[in-house]
Amino acid sequence: MSAVRELTPRKTRKETPKFARATWPIRNMEEMFENLLQRSWMEPFALKRAPFAEFEGAFAYEGIPVDIIDRDKELLIRAELPGIKKDELDLTVMDDCLTILVDREAKEEKKLERFYRCEITRESLERTLFFPVEVESEKAVAEMHDGILEIVVPKLKKVKKHTLKIR
Repeated sequence: MSAVRELTPRKTRKETPKFARATWPIRNMEEMFENLLQRSWMEPFALKRAPFAEFEGAFAYEGIPVDIIDRDKELLIRAELPGIKKDELDLTVMDDCLTILVDREAKEEKKLERFYRCEITRESLERTLFFPVEVESEKAVAEMHDGILEIVVPKLKKVKKHTLKIR
């Protein structure tokens, strides 16, 4: 046992006070880099957490999810808008694009004997889509059912599909 104790290095550095740690940004950077990538090279098949989980929320898109379905004579645009009413929507269709704008405001008041609380929230979402083909924007029709907005825009002319043979 004594041979093992002699081989282990002793820590000679004194612990710095808390105020010195807070004022030294290099130490904070060192801790950040040490914690960024866990040292899991000893356990290559054990994944304890998702890699780069710290950055997961930085690149998340919180917009309006949209599907564009290309039919023979028309385009069908389907947008998921749960909890949004028809009067909170503003649709603009131009020759080459569609803009979906959601603008809503909610006010909640609560009055009791000892306090009064009033919360006002405002939310605004916008999504602009460019059509892949020429469309007749004047004949566009929109319907909303159960939080799903469906917009049907007829194509300007029908494009015939043909196959090419490779020589």
